[in-house]
Amino acid sequence: PFYKSKGTGWTKLTYSQLHLSTTVKIDGEIADLGRRVSLHFRDAEYCTVTEELSVRGVTQAVLKRTYSFTGNGLVFQANFSFQALKALDNVEVWFGTSDDWIGTTDRPLKEQGKFVDRSFEPTEHGHILRIHSGDENVFVFS
Repeated sequence: PFYKSKGTGWTKLTYSQLHLSTTVKIDGEIADLGRRVSLHFRDAEYCTVTEELSVRGVTQAVLKRTYSFTGNGLVFQANFSFQALKALDNVEVWFGTSDDWIGTTDRPLKEQGKFVDRSFEPTEHGHILRIHSGDENVFVFS
């Protein structure tokens, strides 16, 4: 994905050939992704990926990832849903890039917060992450 920079125009969010990554933890252990994967593309703006999640070789859950572009292609949306195949206490998802370059630095400021009247306000338990460097802002919603 790209973001629109005032200084450089459309700018790739990932570095070089790196892609967006997904990591899932089930009950504190990193799950293996990709057993019995099913892909479905509706068009260039919508895709689903369904796959089994295993820990120590035992299938624990099914993960369905849905990727789409909205707002005339300007908003990238990723949704994750799980179907537990056994009792689970905790499922955590990390989705992102291994490079944090935004604006003018590889070490941008990161704040949790929320939008109030179209303005970002930092809050301790906000559902929005603002990644900020110079005049550049990228907002990630959960």
